Amino acid sequence: LVVAGHVIFGGWLPQHVLSYPVAYLFVPALLWTAFRLGPRETSAASLILAGFAIWGTLNGRGPFVARPPSEALLLLQTFMITTGVIAMALAALIEERRRVEASRDQLAAIVASSTDAIIGKRLDGTIVSWNAAAERLFGYPANEVLGTTNPSVVPLGRDFEARNLMARLEQGERVEPFETVH
Repeated sequence: LVVAGHVIFGGWLPQHVLSYPVAYLFVPALLWTAFRLGPRETSAASLILAGFAIWGTLNGRGPFVARPPSEALLLLQTFMITTGVIAMALAALIEERRRVEASRDQLAAIVASSTDAIIGKRLDGTIVSWNAAAERLFGYPANEVLGTTNPSVVPLGRDFEARNLMARLEQGERVEPFETVH
């Protein structure tokens, strides 16, 4: 970020090169900050970028100085808002995704370590999850039942229960715990 700041706004490049869109050399640095570090660090990087940009523009350096000072600062402000908002939105999105993944991993660990058989099914009856307790209870390893609609997990004469449960779930109803025979 500091090197890019000096290259773009510190006078390290000849002025004729600045007619190209070199201001966007900051974008990879901001994106890296958003992906690797988080929202707080991304806002700090945007602040550093703003400091370099304002200093350089006021001292006649950078891609925005070919215009009158008020217009140059207005263009700089637009550039800073655009890059800052995009970087912050991306950082917030990535942070939320990390939280969701951590929550999912925690829930998966709870299901995997449960002593109760926990079977996840889609509304069409396809089995999508099968924990170790389900393997012990039904005798099928997970790799044999995942992706199937294995009818042997429903006892003979009890298939009406599964149909009723699935119908209630399709209607958006909540199914309370109940006991059945297996």
